[in-house]
Amino acid sequence: VSGSLFTSSWLTNTIATAVLKAPPVPDQNIALHPLFLAGYTSMLICALNMIPVGKVDGGLISQALLGRFRASFVSGVSGVLLGILSLVSFDSDVLFFWFLLV
Repeated sequence: VSGSLFTSSWLTNTIATAVLKAPPVPDQNIALHPLFLAGYTSMLICALNMIPVGKVDGGLISQALLGRFRASFVSGVSGVLLGILSLVSFDSDVLFFWFLLV
């Protein structure tokens, strides 16, 4: 896996620096265990699932906490922000695909 995967986020950069004992270099390839890749993918999907948009888990939680009217407002604002961020950020296509799915 390319080291740029770990430098794109401050959280993954901090964890990679702690595990590798040095900051990851973006152009360097890093050998990872397959279970790490499965866990990283699962963590990413769960984090995207908690965005309060539509009928994903985050949207249902916000509806339970805020009520239907406020949750629809929060869902609309979150959807607009997700759409803007997916078009503005060119680092990753994950937000754009998640915006299309939601």
